[in-house]
Amino acid sequence: MFDRRISNLKQTGGFVHEQLITAVDDKSGHLERAQYFCHKCKRSMVEIAPEIFRCSNCEVTYDTTKYQFKRPHRYLNRNDIGVDGQ
Repeated sequence: MFDRRISNLKQTGGFVHEQLITAVDDKSGHLERAQYFCHKCKRSMVEIAPEIFRCSNCEVTYDTTKYQFKRPHRYLNRNDIGVDGQ
């Protein structure tokens, strides 16, 4: 999504912020890493099933299965996985 944003900004002559370029280079977008945040309390949500996220504080649930979003970088910088990626 960040790649698309940069492309659109370049096409329209918009300013491409350095942080946006860094986010693309580092693949640090929250969607790419399967990180969702509650719209009520702004806390990080927990993945309770593949592509289903729930806020443990507000009980808000996001079901993202319908988007079929590819997440090749889903395990980058995650603290809840082992060395072998599991």
